[in-house]
Amino acid sequence: MTASTDHVNDPDWLLGPIPELPGVRHTVLVTSDGLVKAHCSATNRELAERTAASVSGLQSLAKALAREYSSPAVPEDGALVDARPGHQVISITDGCIFLRPVKGSAVLAVVTGPEVDPGLIAQFMQEQVQKVGAAMTSRARTPVPEHG
Repeated sequence: MTASTDHVNDPDWLLGPIPELPGVRHTVLVTSDGLVKAHCSATNRELAERTAASVSGLQSLAKALAREYSSPAVPEDGALVDARPGHQVISITDGCIFLRPVKGSAVLAVVTGPEVDPGLIAQFMQEQVQKVGAAMTSRARTPVPEHG
């Protein structure tokens, strides 16, 4: 295992500093098949699983809409990706839900209160998904020469 993939099962590493940002209430990393990969300590397992199911449903709807209205050149995994840097923001009564894809392998969901700096949240999410995406992407195997 390479040094960059040693942490792919450590929730603190997967979520990075995001749970500690001002106004962040919940942080959940959801796999492409709708399972909880990691969640912050403020989020109990039951809430994390409901969040994962909702995020998975949103991905499915986004993929269906993308297939319906996009040219054939749009990749199948285009859910939650738009002309901006690939994030979605859902406004809720007392805050926002930020969603950001991780190289087709996961989605990072961050729930905030109303008093947050959306630019700061987006910046930290972008940095974290790049780090996590690089670690979760497996490298191609090279054949080992046989010794004869």
